[in-house]
Amino acid sequence: MGRLVNGGVVAESRRLGLERVAAAVAELPVYAHLLAEGPRGPDVAVGPTLDGMSDPIERGLAAWDLLCTRIVDDEERAQLLAALGPVKAVLPAAGSPGLAAGASVRLPEPRALADASFAAGTFALHLSRFETVASYRCAWGHRTGAFDGALDLLAEVLLECGAPERIGPGLEGELARYVTARTSIGVRPAEHWDRRVEHVAREEPRLRVAEAHQGMAAGQLPFPDRVVELVCATEPEWRYGARVQALLYGWRSETRPALAAVDAFLARFGCDAELFAGFGRRSPLDPLGAGLAERAAAQVRAHPRAASAWVALIERLAIEPASARAEIGGRLRAQCAF
Repeated sequence: MGRLVNGGVVAESRRLGLERVAAAVAELPVYAHLLAEGPRGPDVAVGPTLDGMSDPIERGLAAWDLLCTRIVDDEERAQLLAALGPVKAVLPAAGSPGLAAGASVRLPEPRALADASFAAGTFALHLSRFETVASYRCAWGHRTGAFDGALDLLAEVLLECGAPERIGPGLEGELARYVTARTSIGVRPAEHWDRRVEHVAREEPRLRVAEAHQGMAAGQLPFPDRVVELVCATEPEWRYGARVQALLYGWRSETRPALAAVDAFLARFGCDAELFAGFGRRSPLDPLGAGLAERAAAQVRAHPRAASAWVALIERLAIEPASARAEIGGRLRAQCAF
């Protein structure tokens, strides 16, 4: 992805045809300096590409991921659409990454299935936000027993895609409870104040983090916040855990730790619209609100083609972000049409 070299975030959004976005981010004059300056704040890695993907199935699924998450020009769109040929029959709704398990197994099994690095490579694809490719690999990994934890990773991938219904039926135990908690934010979870923090953190750790997220939304944590810190310290590559930990600092109104956690998240996982939206509405005069806006603007300047960066920006700057967010979603769905 190219960098927006000479600033002009509002002008760039108009060049991309995002008129409602331009209007939304320009409506608060207090942020004018953020929208006109050159790159500032933490940078992130160059966005994903199809380079090095020789398997036509995985290349087609990766093309779908890019069409669903990246604002592309006509030339790039034509190249990505051409790559979809082998996978068109199983793709989900336009603008929606992540394959259901049943759709994945309608495709041939991955060429790399027998490789010793298959599991690690699948997780790396998830970290790089090639979620449709990762979900396809996870479904086959689970079906064939190619790697332990394939179903857990499939659930994580599809939860991050906002498509938990594609995980499929029959989940049991901790995984079922975790998925339920992830999809029930705002429901007050059971409390665990009567138990030692270390015990709570060790028992169903993913569920504990989801319960903390539920608790923040409901207005009260179900256990000491140190539980989240203990769990996340053992799972540094867990995107959702890092997101919840950053939001927890913001929930406690700890500006410096919250912004440090956001910086660490951006450096490791790249821009994340849900992270920026999760902090809720904050005044531009609030130090945390101002710091988040500055970082969102930096993401757009560094990666003007990343849809998540634009969504993050309007979540932080727009008084009414829904219309601009819908415009971005509409753009992604339109460019997915084949």
